[in-house]
Amino acid sequence: DDAAGGGAFALRLRQVPESVYSLLFFLVARETAREEHGAGFENVREAEVRLSTGLRQPHVWRWRQGTPEDMANTWLCVVFYRGPFGHWRMEPLSMKYLVMSLKDGLTEEGVAEASRNLTYRLRWLAKDRRWAAAEAERGLGWVAGGC
Repeated sequence: DDAAGGGAFALRLRQVPESVYSLLFFLVARETAREEHGAGFENVREAEVRLSTGLRQPHVWRWRQGTPEDMANTWLCVVFYRGPFGHWRMEPLSMKYLVMSLKDGLTEEGVAEASRNLTYRLRWLAKDRRWAAAEAERGLGWVAGGC
């Protein structure tokens, strides 16, 4: 609901502690009918994430999934991470997961288990982006045919 700002929140990257390397944003689709598999996106016809500099400001970025119908309930749509020299970078992603701990709703225990599970599954992403940032900062790289 755009008029009421439904689902809107403020992110102030300058206030994120330096010890935080990345922020991952997920959409979670929950089923209203209790089904065993918990794949909320199976019945979703459209999903969208929009970023702007303020609540009533034009969108600077939009990510739309036209047919998200999938055996999944969690969609990783964007990651912010610290690139070279600590500057924030934004990377659009489209990765869907079926996280069973969220099947019965967004309980504190379920969200904590989902966070642990997704952190483990996505550990490669942070390692890869950290290496890319270090490579850019230090001018490292592979030279074809060289050692």
